[in-house]
Amino acid sequence: MEARAFGSGKKRMFFKPMKISGLDWLGLTFDILAVITATVAAWKGWTAYQYYPTFGQFALNGTESLVLAILLILVISIVTCGMGCQEAAF
Repeated sequence: MEARAFGSGKKRMFFKPMKISGLDWLGLTFDILAVITATVAAWKGWTAYQYYPTFGQFALNGTESLVLAILLILVISIVTCGMGCQEAAF
């Protein structure tokens, strides 16, 4: 550390103070309005947050059953060929 002269001389090589522009204030204003709108909507009961999403009705009709069967066959064939197609017992 001493060989590279850390700690000697100026403390900063470069410093540029940042200023908030009008576009920054506009974005901040819209963010605050969005939070206020969401809070008021939740307080009035206009919306609700669902912590754990759940499925609706689950039924296997003809098309869904066919797609599920095809996917199951594909997964089984991929797994068995991954083990070696010569070793597959079917």
